[in-house]
Amino acid sequence: MNRYPTHGLCELPTAILKVDPDVQSTFDQRWGDHIAAHWNPEVYGVCQVSYRDGHYYVTNHQHVLYAARKVGELTLRCYVREGLSVQEEAQDWLLSNFIKSKTGADRFRIRLVALDEDAVDVQAVCGSLGVRIDLGGHAKPRSTKAVGKMTDLLQKGGRALLANTLVVAISAWPESPVGLSAVAIVAIGDFIWYYQGHPRYSQERLISALGEHDALAVRQELTAKWAGTRSRAPRDAILGIYNRRLTTNALPTATPSELKRVSLGQNPWKADACFPVPA
Repeated sequence: MNRYPTHGLCELPTAILKVDPDVQSTFDQRWGDHIAAHWNPEVYGVCQVSYRDGHYYVTNHQHVLYAARKVGELTLRCYVREGLSVQEEAQDWLLSNFIKSKTGADRFRIRLVALDEDAVDVQAVCGSLGVRIDLGGHAKPRSTKAVGKMTDLLQKGGRALLANTLVVAISAWPESPVGLSAVAIVAIGDFIWYYQGHPRYSQERLISALGEHDALAVRQELTAKWAGTRSRAPRDAILGIYNRRLTTNALPTATPSELKRVSLGQNPWKADACFPVPA
């Protein structure tokens, strides 16, 4: 029979408390050491704990647990809940860390555990195209860590817009480690969303035009444009690349009325613009 409470406010031995890395942010050694160096249990509040499968899992304050053990604390004040699934623990973490400065990688990883619809869709689109979501390390060909920007595109134009954006980038720069950078995904995705439905738009032309340029040079140009004051500047940079050397079939720049439609979340060329999923 368990000797310790399985629900409610209580004191629990630090020795029995566990951390499930699937529902926690990446451990920050410096932050844990900082808490230990300035240890004050009254400041750090109550640890949230889930009693699951006969174990006590800290669902928040893993760094407080580390610090408590480091300074020799034998118990911590905890609030225990029983019966939570791993998915529910992940959802709790997301709620309790909504306004905290957590990395996009941590948020995305735990959103997947929580079965967040957008995160699952982003992972599914990337998986279908052989794109690896690499949340750590150096950039590699056909991999990306731009999970936030991909989520934005998904919310803007659904799975198909995200898929077409990734297809263009990996087709134009199949061997480049920066072809799927955040700024490239934003600019290409915005360009496709904006011009999809225009009678002179061609995805093949976009791939060909981008492929004539080094991916790193394009990223640097887009980054410089992004730093400006116009939100459409990266899209306009892609437009310049697309239209280069075209004497006919060039795409037009936006008119004020078209920009107004964009500001309302509407495609300026086709009210019900669809994005065919690439084969």
